Amino acid sequence: MRAQVGLQEKARIMRSKGRPYSEIAGKLGVSKSSISIWCRNVTVSMRHKKQLKKMALAGAMKGRKKWADMRRTQKKEFLEQIAIETKKDIGMLSKRDRFIAGLMLYAGEGDRTQERVGMSNSNPQILIFILNWWHEFLNLDRESFYAHLYLHVGLNEKRAKEFWMKTLRIKKEQFKYVYRPIPHQSHKKNIHEFGVCSVRINKIASHRKLMGWIRAVLDN
Repeated sequence: MRAQVGLQEKARIMRSKGRPYSEIAGKLGVSKSSISIWCRNVTVSMRHKKQLKKMALAGAMKGRKKWADMRRTQKKEFLEQIAIETKKDIGMLSKRDRFIAGLMLYAGEGDRTQERVGMSNSNPQILIFILNWWHEFLNLDRESFYAHLYLHVGLNEKRAKEFWMKTLRIKKEQFKYVYRPIPHQSHKKNIHEFGVCSVRINKIASHRKLMGWIRAVLDN
């Protein structure tokens, strides 16, 4: 009984100094509910109340971060599993598969006016695919294309050009101009680090063939 009284007194002293119930329970080796009962009449100073509130907020932030990290890990594992499964669904693309895929990609993302072959995108994999496709099915070499860059103010032009040159295997001389949009409050927040790259070539015959193939697929 004396031991319990001693624990209660220690708990009240710690609580009066602004220590949270969880910490007191851990140090004294008793349940948090017992600490709550023992200390329910303990007066905590305003300074210690602020300290408790600060600690509670810090604990909540730590809990939210832990939850967010767990959710990110779960999402990553889920996406990795989906990637494995969907890759099996697709398998190895045949030449005809690549041909149709490229036509549909161009129908959605490619230049359809001004009779030029071109595409703009922020996703390097899409531009790599289409450049290879143009070479395979239209016999157009990537050295023949010129490039434009749509880059928001504040982003590094030299770094962006180096990224696209390395990724797409094009030369510095192929960049014709860089467009910097005027900053506006309504612009979306997810600005692409390396901008949007456009690759184009003025080939009327190739463009007309592309449009003909696309019409043939859509009319099939």
